[in-house]
Amino acid sequence: MCRFYALRASAPTAVNCCLVAAPNSLLAQSRHDMRGFEHADGWGIAAHGGAGPDAVAAAPGAPGWTLERHADPAHDGVRFRAAAARIAATTVLAHVRRATVGKVALENTHPFRHAGWAFLHNGTVPYFAEIRDALLAELPAAHRTAIAGSTDSEHLFHFILARHEQAPGRPLLAILQQALERVIRWCRARGQEPHLGLNVLLSDGTRMVGSRWQRSLHWCARAGRAACPVCGRPDAAGATDSYRALLIASEPITPEPWPEVPERSVFEVTPDLRLRVLPLAAD
Repeated sequence: MCRFYALRASAPTAVNCCLVAAPNSLLAQSRHDMRGFEHADGWGIAAHGGAGPDAVAAAPGAPGWTLERHADPAHDGVRFRAAAARIAATTVLAHVRRATVGKVALENTHPFRHAGWAFLHNGTVPYFAEIRDALLAELPAAHRTAIAGSTDSEHLFHFILARHEQAPGRPLLAILQQALERVIRWCRARGQEPHLGLNVLLSDGTRMVGSRWQRSLHWCARAGRAACPVCGRPDAAGATDSYRALLIASEPITPEPWPEVPERSVFEVTPDLRLRVLPLAAD
């Protein structure tokens, strides 16, 4: 189980309030979430389309993204706060980890990044040791060798990307839907899957798709010149009436409406920054 936050916005947007200053910021959730669990097994922030964390700058294999990751608690020290304060971007993915599959190590820390894509996962694939070989068998060699860690999450990331590369003309949301339904069927073939958690987010900086399966997930829409409910200032410098932003998070972060993303669903952030939702089923 982990906690994450994502942003898609029409203009570079500061995220320090959601990541650090808000009553239930991601930093606060790393100390204890709404159920009382600590998420202290690493953290990471990826940003695209503006200023971002600069510990690991955009690399040839991941154009446009900046990324900072550490295998220590977000709430322990100043590095998470410093990284969050530097960000003003149109796309942000942030994650605090509670390890289930894979040791606490940098290579197992989210977000994962590959070939222009970034990825987050909250949940567990409970039969991962049993289905790992079947999953790897469907990956091209380039994706198998690109997996640096031992998490179910990173394997899932490359499984989704490989299916997208095999059918690049198909809608990304349909690719995600079918990939996750395949994983669900693999798990069900091995027994009950009460602990299966498949909350994921995948983005290339412009497109963003995700899912909710047996973990909490919420969204929040912002528009125009409205002030941030935490600091009282606009999120985007020079925000106009046309400004829009969509926030997605494991738990409500700020004192404003955060409806739930429907359970057992996949979704995409549309070009006009709205949420489009489809059912996710593997019957």
